[in-house]
Amino acid sequence: MRYTGIPIPESLINNNTLISILILVSVVVLILIKQRQSLFVSSLYNLYSNNSFLTGKITISDQIQQYSLLALSLFGVSLFFAHTIQLQSLSWNGIGYLFTMLAAYFVIKLIAMQVYLRLFFGSHIKEFIYKYISLTIALGLNCFAAFILLKYAPLIPATFLYGYMLLIAIIYTLSVFYILFRHFFYSFALILHLILYLCTLEIMPILIAIKWAL
Repeated sequence: MRYTGIPIPESLINNNTLISILILVSVVVLILIKQRQSLFVSSLYNLYSNNSFLTGKITISDQIQQYSLLALSLFGVSLFFAHTIQLQSLSWNGIGYLFTMLAAYFVIKLIAMQVYLRLFFGSHIKEFIYKYISLTIALGLNCFAAFILLKYAPLIPATFLYGYMLLIAIIYTLSVFYILFRHFFYSFALILHLILYLCTLEIMPILIAIKWAL
């Protein structure tokens, strides 16, 4: 007697070959970052400084490397989020949809942030944007590393990894607000600008993303 099995759909999150490739790509990218002293490294190195680190011309190669890292990091956030909410059966389309939503949210927020800062402030805008992107890259790479450990290192307690990522998320949020206050909202007279920023660029995008997701 022959039995017909139930086909199991291919899942991106359980694709070991793809994950192995992504690990290799991540290692290569990090090696290149260390050797080339890219915008990512320079931004993080000068994160809490008011000194301008954009002394030379930003090349197309620098921008390609920066935004490639950003795409990889957002994909890492997507994988970690999918694993966290136990979406183990997500197909390629499901993960792609999650990544697209996250990327669209970040791009729209980044554009709105640049428009807002150019309307009310005249300096340090480019430095802040690159610092913000680099912080997001660091967050995403940590998410990707946590996802790999959750999936392939069962001896490490999941509670520890989730606690670590919570700490990283808190540091990320505090760092973003710190450089915002250091570069822009350093005076009490700018309190109305701060309230406008919080409403339009922090609270409203989250509400729109939640409504879009539902």
